[in-house]
Amino acid sequence: MKALREGKPVTETPPPTLRKLYQHYVHGKKLKANTAASYRIYFENERGAKFPTWMDVPLPQLIHMLRPDLVMARFQEVLSLSGEGAARNAFKMLQAIINYGMILYPQHVSRNPVKVITVAELWPKIKARTTRIEPEHLKTFYHALLSFPAIHRDCYLVTLYQGLRPDEAHSLRWQDMNLEERLFDLTLMDSETKHRGVLPLSRQTVKILTRRQAGRREGEVYVFPSESGRSKS
Repeated sequence: MKALREGKPVTETPPPTLRKLYQHYVHGKKLKANTAASYRIYFENERGAKFPTWMDVPLPQLIHMLRPDLVMARFQEVLSLSGEGAARNAFKMLQAIINYGMILYPQHVSRNPVKVITVAELWPKIKARTTRIEPEHLKTFYHALLSFPAIHRDCYLVTLYQGLRPDEAHSLRWQDMNLEERLFDLTLMDSETKHRGVLPLSRQTVKILTRRQAGRREGEVYVFPSESGRSKS
């Protein structure tokens, strides 16, 4: 009764490991499919995992072990071996997992060792992309697309004509299309550009969609489906 009044567990259980905390995090948070796949690469994949020797260390021991010099050394190691993007993503994910641990297991996780990277100003700056298709190369690009399989050709032509991200084009559903009014609706799509809603269809896109609709299989949801027709291309 005294333990209950003091908010302590009645029975002592072994503290969870980083692996256990990671599993709680990915199952407890509503992660996008692409984000969840990235977590698996950095924390589960045999070749891509960045913290293999830390995963099975109990949390109290791990937090004590991760001194600032050790965290920064590992960060620099990942940076040199895998590049800025991988280092930033992996350690941002680790920071998020440990923050989650501070909520889930406050008795075991009292601080976040990854914050030293912020204090030391080591995070690589994300540079805006400057690559583009130059006007004189557009014809070559277009003719190259024509050599693609039909479904990929159409998907990337629509991406080009509508100014979409590839993921947005892959996710287009027939219910989002209104060919009569030449409109399509991205309101319900999980897009990085949150303000996107109902947009006009170009005449080139309408031509492609009309042709694809004529060959649409029964029950097909996506405009550019996989071979089975049950998922995105």
